[in-house]
Amino acid sequence: MFTLVSCQSPLEGDAQRQLNEAVNASIQRELNAMPDADPQITLSPDNILGEELSSRKAELDALGPQVSSAGAGLDVGASLDGGDMPVASISLESAIQSAVENNLGVQQTRINQGISAAEVVRAEAAFDAVFGAGVDFARINENNPDLVIGGGGIVPPDVFVQDQDLRQWGFTTDLSTRTTSGGQIGIGFGSQNQAIFNSSSLDPNPAWNTDVTLGVGQPLLRGFGEDVNTAEIQLARNADRRSAVEIRSELLDLLVNVESAYWNLAFARQRLVVSDWLVAEGERIRVILDSR
Repeated sequence: MFTLVSCQSPLEGDAQRQLNEAVNASIQRELNAMPDADPQITLSPDNILGEELSSRKAELDALGPQVSSAGAGLDVGASLDGGDMPVASISLESAIQSAVENNLGVQQTRINQGISAAEVVRAEAAFDAVFGAGVDFARINENNPDLVIGGGGIVPPDVFVQDQDLRQWGFTTDLSTRTTSGGQIGIGFGSQNQAIFNSSSLDPNPAWNTDVTLGVGQPLLRGFGEDVNTAEIQLARNADRRSAVEIRSELLDLLVNVESAYWNLAFARQRLVVSDWLVAEGERIRVILDSR
C-alpha cells in the first residue's frame, strides 16, 4: 500500500504583494485622517561664515589638527592586559555587513520567518489532491466437513462440498481532494480476480469483478463555507507577513544602532586628536613663555 501526495496547491497567494497593499492602505488611512492645513516649509539659515572662510579653508586646516585622517596612527594607550592596543580599520559598510551577519536577534528573526513560511505551506497542503493505490492477494486452501442433506432408500443424499480452494488478488486506486467549501470529492477504481480450483460448475472461472466509485460530500452546517476552511491559511499568511515586518524592523534598528555607534566612535577619535593637539600646542606655548 502506498500513497502519493501532489505538490500543487489550489490556493496561491503573493504574501509580499498583500503586505505592500496592507501597508499602503494603513498609510493612506493615516493621511486621510489628517486635518487640512497649509504645508509648513523649513528653511535652513544661510552659512555666511562658511562662505566667507571658504577661500582660507586650506590655511585654517594647516593651523589646526589634521582631523581628516580620522586619527590614523593615533596612540590610544595600552590595552587592558598592558600590551599594545591593536588597531583595525573598518568602513561603515563593513561594520553594517558584519553586524547583520552575526547579530543573534536578526538570526532568530530569520528563523521565525522561515517557520512562518513553512506554516503557510502546511496550511495550504490541506487542499492538495491525494492519490492512493493498493494491491491485495489471498490464497485459501481449507478442508471442511461435507454437508449431506436428505437421502434414504433408493434416493441418494445431496452432498455439498465445503472445502475451499481458491485464489484472489486485486488492486485499487483512488484520487481525492478537499474543497474550500469544506466538501470532499473523490473517485476510485478497483478490480479483483478470483479463481476457484475445486469447482467446475462456475463460469467464468477465473472471474473479474471491477467497480468504479465517485463520491462527493459537503457539510451543510458546521464546517461549511470558504472562510471557515481557509482560516488556517489566512492565519498562517498573517503570521508570515508579521515575521517579514519584524525582520525589517529588527534590521532597521540594527542599522541605526551600528551607524550611530560608528559615528560616535569616529567623533571620539576626532575629539581625541583635537585634545592631543591642544595639549601639544599648550606645552609649546608654555615653553615660549618660559623662555621670555
